[in-house]
Amino acid sequence: MQRKELQHFIAAATLTLVAGGLLLAVLYIALLFRVPTVGVSTEAENPSGRVWEVVGLPNSEIGSVAVEEVRGEPVNNETPVVVPVAKIVPVKILIPRLDIEAKIQAVGKTTAGNMGTSSGTNKYKEVAWYKGGASPGEIGNAVIAGHLDNGYGLSAVFKRLSDLEVGDSIFTVDSAGAVSQFRVIKKAFYGLDSAPLSDIFGYSNRANLNLITCDGAWISSERQYDKRLVVYTTLVE
Repeated sequence: MQRKELQHFIAAATLTLVAGGLLLAVLYIALLFRVPTVGVSTEAENPSGRVWEVVGLPNSEIGSVAVEEVRGEPVNNETPVVVPVAKIVPVKILIPRLDIEAKIQAVGKTTAGNMGTSSGTNKYKEVAWYKGGASPGEIGNAVIAGHLDNGYGLSAVFKRLSDLEVGDSIFTVDSAGAVSQFRVIKKAFYGLDSAPLSDIFGYSNRANLNLITCDGAWISSERQYDKRLVVYTTLVE
């Protein structure tokens, strides 16, 4: 009789311990899920994505580059790193109608704020691209200038630029070998102080290439011509 009572006591005690253990486990799990996570926000800091804009405008009149947006979310709450995109660099221009195939030099602005010109031993055979603006083929006004002559009557690369007509084709080749084709849409002659710089260098929502050279009468005292010729072209897509 005593042995049976002992067995019942042990069984009851064991059941009580098991039930108590389950209760403690349930309470622990409930408390665990009630504890707030420290240092992590459950809401997006910027639902629309972070935006970085890179804009380069040399000044209010000369030069224009398209705005590039880089969108993305930082990983693991780290500070995002903006990786610059390499600019397309033109290296050659071809104008079949004028039998021109010339190298392109990248130039900036002079100390006077004007667009630079080609330089070096081949400056009269090569042309200058304004690197502060768009590259040929990009949205915006890309600008390439070439000499009319050497100042002493010897013809230079753009001597016959005025012979271009609406519809003529122009090609540029970039450093990666990609070719862009442009079509002449207009040509215009301007006085030294009357050129519409915003039309030539300013913003455009199209991919344009504008070619510039000297024209008109020679001013000996200033060693320059009194007019400028601009040939406006647009990308053939």
